[in-house]
Amino acid sequence: MNSIALAPNPPHMSDWTFIDQFKIFQRTIQQKRLKKCISGQVDLSQGVNLGQLSEDITSRLETAYRDFSRFLSDLQIPHNCGYKISFKIDHTLPRETFVLEVKPSGSSVRVADIEAARRAIYFLMDEIVSSEGAFLTIKDFRLEPFVKIRISRCYFGPKKRPPLSKDELMAKPNYTDILLNDPEYRDELIDGFDYFPDAYLSRLARDRVNGLWLVGYFNEICKSKIIPEYGDDSDKRLKRLQEIVEKCARYGIKIYIFCMEPSGFGERIPLGILNAHPEFKGNHSGDAHFFCTSTEKGRAYIEESTYYLFSQVSGLGGLINLCVGERQTNCCSGYIIDGVENYCPRCSKRKPAEVVGEVLEIMKRAMTSANPDAELIAWPYSQYITWGEENTVEAVAYMPDNVILMHNFESRGRIEQLNKERVLDDYWLAYPGPSQLFKDCANVAIKNNIKFGAKVQTSCSYELATVPFVPVPGILYKKYKAMRELQVSTVMQCWLVGSCPSVMTQAAGMLSFETFPKTEQEFLLKLAAIDWGNSAKTVARAWEYFQKGYENYPYARVFAYYSPMNAGVVWPLFLLPRDKELYPPFRANRPPCGDRIGECLMDEFTLEEAIELCGKMTHYWSKGIKLLNDIADKFSNDDRQKDIGVAHAVGIQIKSTYNILTFYYLREEMAWCHSFDKKKELLDELKKIVCEEIKNTKKLNKLAIHDSRLGFQADSESHIYFPAKLEWRIQQLEQLLTEEFPQVEAKIATHKELFPEYTGKDPGKYFSHSIPVESALSINDLSWKNIPCQKCEQIFLDKTDKSELIEGRYVKWQSIHTNDALYVKIHCADPDMASVKQHWNPTEYTLADCVELIIEKQRLWSPQKFVASVGGDTLYVQTEKSTDYQWSAEVVRRETDWEILFCIPWIVLGFNQIPVRPVRINLRRIIPDHQNDGYVALSWGGCYPLMHRLLQQNDNPADFGWLFLNENAGK
Repeated sequence: MNSIALAPNPPHMSDWTFIDQFKIFQRTIQQKRLKKCISGQVDLSQGVNLGQLSEDITSRLETAYRDFSRFLSDLQIPHNCGYKISFKIDHTLPRETFVLEVKPSGSSVRVADIEAARRAIYFLMDEIVSSEGAFLTIKDFRLEPFVKIRISRCYFGPKKRPPLSKDELMAKPNYTDILLNDPEYRDELIDGFDYFPDAYLSRLARDRVNGLWLVGYFNEICKSKIIPEYGDDSDKRLKRLQEIVEKCARYGIKIYIFCMEPSGFGERIPLGILNAHPEFKGNHSGDAHFFCTSTEKGRAYIEESTYYLFSQVSGLGGLINLCVGERQTNCCSGYIIDGVENYCPRCSKRKPAEVVGEVLEIMKRAMTSANPDAELIAWPYSQYITWGEENTVEAVAYMPDNVILMHNFESRGRIEQLNKERVLDDYWLAYPGPSQLFKDCANVAIKNNIKFGAKVQTSCSYELATVPFVPVPGILYKKYKAMRELQVSTVMQCWLVGSCPSVMTQAAGMLSFETFPKTEQEFLLKLAAIDWGNSAKTVARAWEYFQKGYENYPYARVFAYYSPMNAGVVWPLFLLPRDKELYPPFRANRPPCGDRIGECLMDEFTLEEAIELCGKMTHYWSKGIKLLNDIADKFSNDDRQKDIGVAHAVGIQIKSTYNILTFYYLREEMAWCHSFDKKKELLDELKKIVCEEIKNTKKLNKLAIHDSRLGFQADSESHIYFPAKLEWRIQQLEQLLTEEFPQVEAKIATHKELFPEYTGKDPGKYFSHSIPVESALSINDLSWKNIPCQKCEQIFLDKTDKSELIEGRYVKWQSIHTNDALYVKIHCADPDMASVKQHWNPTEYTLADCVELIIEKQRLWSPQKFVASVGGDTLYVQTEKSTDYQWSAEVVRRETDWEILFCIPWIVLGFNQIPVRPVRINLRRIIPDHQNDGYVALSWGGCYPLMHRLLQQNDNPADFGWLFLNENAGK
């Protein structure tokens, strides 16, 4: 099998040239200017005299005035002379609201406050540049925000999250070296780098952003008398935080600390702290322990830390506290459903909503006493997963006064795609939303007079996060229209991805204000006019095509995370099967993706369905690209050329995804079909795809050289694709054509089996047979004695060294099948049946005596794992599916052994009947080591698990053996 040269490492932070671009103030260039002022307009060509707001005694508007002066200079309009625009405070207006009256003799602006004046200045800039000349429309305008708080984050800011290991986090790493060598380990309150250049803040202010979030942990930034081990670097961090707060305030932007407080122990904070303060010990999950807040000392710590932070940093905007659903914080922040036990002796006796509400109430009281203007935003991120949807809605009413409750706008959204309902989790730009869950929570908030917020994605989301933005502003129109109807007053515009200043952040800012555009088309034309002048209609139509295509994105989180959509342009292609796993694009320095294309589909889509949807995306995106190409020569402005370039990059990545999915679909057809003439036809089609992918990669390489934002993925804090890696991919594809294609072509010409190991014609060491029967056998049926057995003899240890646990224990299994289902019977000998643990906590099933049956229903697909305990508990282990699919497991216990009979209907594996091809399986018996929270496993196949990957099991395809569904196959 041919080797592939090592892929180049991504560029270091010092080579991220886009950061230098963010230090340059945005220029305004009109492509065509009208020669004469038309009726209904004021001529500004003789100059504009922008009046000062006398109440601005701290000169907070100085940055906006400078932006306006630069704007006039770009348009060659004299300033401080000519047409007068005056400002006046009007305290009767709602906060951040202004009224602009444009008259031939001059304009007057009544503003509610200083920030309203800032909004008016930037609004004037947009109105002038949209006029296609030095003109202003004679009209009265009133703008009032219905979204009061509009929070983004630094596009290239540190995330301070894994992959830092616990040891690395706790060892106080050298941030100077880290900044130079590994951007994924940065810390903006320590490393001394300027993440907020003035030109960058200016762009955010013009996009009407008035908040930025950054990560902060109480144990790092807050000194504590209650936990004196905390806060070693507090002074240094708080000094830097104060500098950031003051700098951003000059642009009307407040800083919010994102946190998950109070922080638990055992992941980021060492258990040694808990050992020194056992009174904080509450609930636990595996090695991690929650922070108990149902004690006087626990409540005192929350109040002390929150007050300390807001008393030390003047002008801090507030906290965004992820209070449920992620890391271990309060004792009720994890699972409370499906029989999961809360081990805290105090919090387990209280309503979870009361526990969380009390924490938030303490935080709000403490911050208000230090800074009355600070806001607390409670974000129960995935509460619906850990608490259930009904409890999530019910918990809304428990929010304390003046706490802003924020929910994900799209999570648990339901939409029909290809005649099947799709249920969405996490963050989506492609799906307009909102979900019914969001609407239900919003309605409870309205009824109880609770401030309500939405977490959305603006410039992009994980579905396509290796471009700075996806130009589909019409989707944002739909989102914000719904927010307006649901009285949403706070928006967090992004998570780690989705914050790059762009037409999308510009659109979000515009849509946050009244008067709201009556139609989507009206909005798109207004938005396009600002940057595209008299080409606005063409650009708006292009955006409509982009949106029509993008809404065909396959709606599955696993597709967003693992499909070629983000990084397919640097995926190698394999004609000879490798059975190599995929990797998500939100971790830096992962190996190149392999060929297990089913890992991006799981149970959500067939390969044919994904190809169909990506084909529709490509079709409509191409129509939009043609419209932009028609006007491209009119724009010499580098910003507009980059906008066109980004649209091209998105189109290339979509087309590359379509090609890769099709490539592996055709390769599977070629591997399994019997006709060698057909194999030759398929090989020719595969070669065409490789040639097209070489062309696509070359096109994207030219774009990436010009715009270093392309390929940057903010969650990974690195480039997933970049010129050197795109060139590497071109070389790999050319090598594929010269080396692997001739090998396969020669086999076809001589009618040799192409991939015998891959298709089971040469099954190797591990293979067995499932015996066909007319009707199922019960677990005690004597006929099982006539069914061949296999033994599980491979040993695997996890978090234990007690291999002696297998002494006297052995495992054997056998299989039958009917027209309706597959049956697998496992016999477990056990000399000490009295000591077996019969039942589990669903989140820690390996702490019970159980059996895993792992089935790979088809090649290249994620395995499906079915687990049953000796006590009869059952679990379907796949992150994206919580249902059990109506499979079953029967258990029999005796004095010296126990048996499990799995019944897996073929429909569970995606088949309407007995599959024609063999399947691959593995089995493991779990023997727990309760002292170490580990286990010993006896396995049929191999025991070499893969590295952890989000949403994927770590089962290694190389560990599987073949299960043939007739007596003669595989011999």
